[in-house]
Amino acid sequence: MKFKVFLLFLGSPAWVFSQSLLQMEVSTQNNDVEVIQNNTVSFSSSDLELAGKDGANLQETFLRFDGVSLPADAVINNVYLVFYGDEPSTSSATMKITGEIGSSLPYPTSTAASTGLNLKSRNYSTGFAEWITSGCVVDQQYQSPDLKNVFSEMFTNAGLNNASLAFRIQGNGQGAFTVKSYSAATGKKPKLVINYSTQTTTITKLISSGNNDAEQVLTTGNIDLGSGIMELGGKYGATPQISALRFENVQIPANAEITKAYIEFYSYGTNPNNAELVFRTELGNAPVYTTASNNISGRNYSQHKAKWVTAPWTSGNTMYRSVDLKEIIDENRLNGWQSGQTLAFKVEGNDGNATAWSVNGSPNYQPKLVIEYKNNGNGPSVGPAPQDETVRKYVSAWENDGIQNLSTGGIDLGRGILELGGKSGATAQTTGIRFENIQIPDNAYVTDAYIEFYAYGNSTNALVKISSEMANAAVYNTTSANITKRNYSTIFADWNTGNWTSNSKYRTSNLRNIVDQARINGWQSGNSLAFKLESESGGANVYSRNGSELYQPRLVIEYLNNNTGPAIDIESNPANMNKLYINEVSSEGTQSQEEDWIEIYNDHDYPVYFNKQNSGIYLSDKNGNRTLSELKDIYIPAKGFTTFIADSDPSKGSNHLNFGLSSDGETIYFSRKVNGNVIQQDILTYQNIPYNQTAGKFPNGTGSLVNFIKPTYNASNNDGKQRVDLGFSKTRGVYDSGFDLAISVPAGTTVKYTLNGKTPSATVGTVYTAPIAISKTSAIKVYAYDAAGNNSGVVAHTYVLRNNYANETTADGYWQWYYKSNITAAEYAQAIGEVPIVSVTTNAEPNTIWAEASVEYIDNNVYSGRKNFFSNSLTKKFGQESLGFYNPNLKLKFNSDSGVKKANYAFFDDYPNDAFENPGKIQTLELKQGQDNASRNVYNIGFMRFSEKISMNLQKEMGKYALNTRYINLFVNGKYRGLKTLRNDFNPNNLEEIFGDDDNNYTKVNLQDGYFNGGIVEAGDGSQAVWNNIRNIAFAKKFQDLKKLVDVDDLIKFQLAFMFTDTENEAVAIMHNTNPDVMKAKFMINDTDGSFFGGITYSSSDVSMPARGFAGGGGNYKFKWIYSPWSINGPGESSETSWDQIPMLQPEIWSLKL
Repeated sequence: MKFKVFLLFLGSPAWVFSQSLLQMEVSTQNNDVEVIQNNTVSFSSSDLELAGKDGANLQETFLRFDGVSLPADAVINNVYLVFYGDEPSTSSATMKITGEIGSSLPYPTSTAASTGLNLKSRNYSTGFAEWITSGCVVDQQYQSPDLKNVFSEMFTNAGLNNASLAFRIQGNGQGAFTVKSYSAATGKKPKLVINYSTQTTTITKLISSGNNDAEQVLTTGNIDLGSGIMELGGKYGATPQISALRFENVQIPANAEITKAYIEFYSYGTNPNNAELVFRTELGNAPVYTTASNNISGRNYSQHKAKWVTAPWTSGNTMYRSVDLKEIIDENRLNGWQSGQTLAFKVEGNDGNATAWSVNGSPNYQPKLVIEYKNNGNGPSVGPAPQDETVRKYVSAWENDGIQNLSTGGIDLGRGILELGGKSGATAQTTGIRFENIQIPDNAYVTDAYIEFYAYGNSTNALVKISSEMANAAVYNTTSANITKRNYSTIFADWNTGNWTSNSKYRTSNLRNIVDQARINGWQSGNSLAFKLESESGGANVYSRNGSELYQPRLVIEYLNNNTGPAIDIESNPANMNKLYINEVSSEGTQSQEEDWIEIYNDHDYPVYFNKQNSGIYLSDKNGNRTLSELKDIYIPAKGFTTFIADSDPSKGSNHLNFGLSSDGETIYFSRKVNGNVIQQDILTYQNIPYNQTAGKFPNGTGSLVNFIKPTYNASNNDGKQRVDLGFSKTRGVYDSGFDLAISVPAGTTVKYTLNGKTPSATVGTVYTAPIAISKTSAIKVYAYDAAGNNSGVVAHTYVLRNNYANETTADGYWQWYYKSNITAAEYAQAIGEVPIVSVTTNAEPNTIWAEASVEYIDNNVYSGRKNFFSNSLTKKFGQESLGFYNPNLKLKFNSDSGVKKANYAFFDDYPNDAFENPGKIQTLELKQGQDNASRNVYNIGFMRFSEKISMNLQKEMGKYALNTRYINLFVNGKYRGLKTLRNDFNPNNLEEIFGDDDNNYTKVNLQDGYFNGGIVEAGDGSQAVWNNIRNIAFAKKFQDLKKLVDVDDLIKFQLAFMFTDTENEAVAIMHNTNPDVMKAKFMINDTDGSFFGGITYSSSDVSMPARGFAGGGGNYKFKWIYSPWSINGPGESSETSWDQIPMLQPEIWSLKL
């Protein structure tokens, strides 16, 4: 009974509290115990002498109550025990009642003294209730004193969940008070009563009729509505089944929050083994069960499930409570279920033991649904749906398994056994098995899939090849070759059956890959799945659907409903991967893959899969850390390849490693973990590998290490072309005098070379037969090849001789060496090696069109120990007026257009305190000489060649980004072209090495000459829209918006340097397209034409320098301030939109003007 009391607290909402009574009788014979003075015990007494004496024997009584639950918010009002008189008495008795602390463990079942000692030695409350009775009347109810204080010591928190409460009653041995024991009828047994207050409402529901609990045979779909017991464990004898329960008119307010829900079952007999039970709710208002086929499994159930692993049920007629069912009920409520409708549950077992009474078997012990809720407005809620699911399907129909005679194509659909070994006697055959209506969500990840067979007779091992049909498999028919003519997976699963014992169950190897290949190729959930089983081994006979309903084949698919989707996965155990090898390595990238990469070859006859988690497969370039990069979620087909990108960025995907490769060469370690130990699987040591070349095994996997001039990315090395390694008796560099150059190659190799810059090939160049005399500065280009197509590629070696002064001549025209008499041979010998050397060799004199070239950067004459640099590239002239000079500006480009990658070499020294990093990789380099070209000799001012370096360094001193520069001696096709300034340029492809991100996300704006006031983004240099947006913001004078996109400090420094330097109106702007946090727009002086122009003939201090304008706009600094508003306004701005018109910039700009 319940009493509702309304309590209103000032300033707080009104809450409804309910007073509830929990009443529970002793549930088993072993839960009321009398312990005699000698500690032996009695479980079966028909009464309990609570006064402490039975005849002449002193004794104590122990009571235990199982399965006590109280809401977490319960407030205990009082606790007491209820007994019913069994023997009349008029004498008084005094008893002391204490409680066992915490949830009580089951009482031992032995009657020996050890049980009495066990019970007495338990931890009981120090507080107690004294109960003095005045006599006893048969069948009269007696209530103990309030045990609330004892209870509070037993449990510090009132909320209990399936706890066991035990009490110890010690009489003083005087008088008599004898009450009924567990042996009494229901209603007269000893009872625990707890009166408590709670906001929680508890409802209970029983099965109302026989068609509200049911069982379904899985092999046939038959429904049993009349069974007196329910085999919840999933099997009736050997017959697989599922169970279902239905509770009518369940009242749960729509906005109520369920705090606990469970079903109470009573055991039918003992169940010595445990069971794993899975509960789901039927979605919606569940109709009554009928005998229609599959009437349980064919209904729609919750995605959420509740899993209950039972303990062994050791006694019959004992109540056992399921796990909490709140989430599966709430999913139903969220899907439209309404209060007052029916709640139904499906129970699936794992072939364990959990047999319970049904409503047909015992109304007293039937299942009971218990739901506790708070009507607090919170309503139903669920967490994420569980990911793990299992599909189990039997063949179920006679036409769903069959045999095909391979010689005739004949189909047999009536066979009682299936010869999986591929032979019926001497007749070769193939088996087909089909399973209908397989439900696998499209985005589910299958973790395991297999077919269970029962052996027909004993047999020895057979090797069976299993493939899946690649569509919604139709029912088999007797059309010729109806099994083999279907479309099957290209992947297959090998199954070594092992030796079999008749009527025993065996499962195939994992079929998840062939199932997933079908899913990838269009198979959909709800379709039928069919498999072809092939073998030539013989044996492996199993029951078909026609041979045994009980032993028919069953498909089991386990999956995770985790949105991963289908994926191929085969062998994943590192112990079974002893034929994996490092097959090929690129430490500079290739045209097919720009980043460094490592190729692994699978020499097994089966594919392998590196698990997504804890794969136990590793690559590393650190001997001290062989597990540096764990390889995960990777599939390699049998005799196949996969490639890993060594870019130190595993966030990009599972085939990206967390380390890079050294361009100088190193050792790579390939390891696997077996039985907890990391063992070396393979090791490969490589030396320096140029771009678009690799080091690899020939033949695949186990062969010798060779260098490939034609890489075989993710393909067989047998198809690659090997690099012919050239040996030079002298390395490129600076030498005092000439020598004979010997070239060594493997036997059977032809060597062609040129000395005029042209590219040698099989048809171009001189055949090398003897050492070549290097009697003057020379650039030799070499190509070696053999009959198999292996080759060296084109290699250039430049030899600069200090004694080459005599060979420098004016004979070729163009005024070169016009002033040769001004220097001596000794000065030449000293100067030629004082700075690094750039040697460019091309088929012809460079022009304005990109052309193939070889580039050498020689600096070991300046820096001891340097290796020098060589790469093929593209080159062209650039500039304006200087394009007509013999010594023009040259641009060098290192990218895939020339079959190479960015140049990775320290071309430039670090500038002291430079605010920006010296780039390690460069795509484009430029060779310049001050104002167009020093050789032009304008006004005899040869020092103009210094303007580029000093102007760039001036900007660096101001904390601005500027180009790196250095002086070099240039040679083109072996001829000296004088001193040049080498610099990187503002190409967007260079910016990513300095500011980060990807070069495609940068924009470069040309602000040269006629473009100075507006700017233009040329093709391939980024986004015109990005630049237009900045100009529009400036035009609108939105300074706060502008400074989000433009580095204003940088802009002011630029204007300062620009206005006080003698230059034309030539600038460049660079910016990130989308993220100013990477880089805001910056402005640089692009071309230093005019620097150090000064006063020309007015260089003396007493002559005032005139304002001089330059042909390209701008001029010396006087001219800019007095006569050039375009210069004052700054690059990219007209007079209407100039930077100094932005109010926030006026103080800075005008401070420059003043």
